[in-house]
Amino acid sequence: MSMKMAVHQKGGVSIVTISGKLTLGEGTSTLRSKIHELTERGLGRILVDMADVTYVDSSGIGELVAAHAAVTNAGAFSVKIVPTMGLCFMLFGACALFSPAAWANAYMAAGFGGLHVLFGLVIARRHGG
Repeated sequence: MSMKMAVHQKGGVSIVTISGKLTLGEGTSTLRSKIHELTERGLGRILVDMADVTYVDSSGIGELVAAHAAVTNAGAFSVKIVPTMGLCFMLFGACALFSPAAWANAYMAAGFGGLHVLFGLVIARRHGG
């Protein structure tokens, strides 16, 4: 399944909804173009909804980081909880790396699945998502 994207506005926020696979090629270039278009139009409050994304490769992650940098450089800001979320992801990843192999999958599930749900709920509650 290739990546599909839709954009809508809600309460002054541009919500970019992605579904499918965010991978090298068309997916990352489409996201890059859309983020660039939104920032050029002065729409700096951007939320990327990845609830229906089934797979992200390293290029997709790189594009998300680049999109964050582009929005920030355009004078917008990141939701304050996002740096905390990144730190938690790194901590769970480090725990998985240095733990016994039998525990690694549990750390990855809790760290990436659980934290996505937790931070998603916090962000949705605070920012009306």
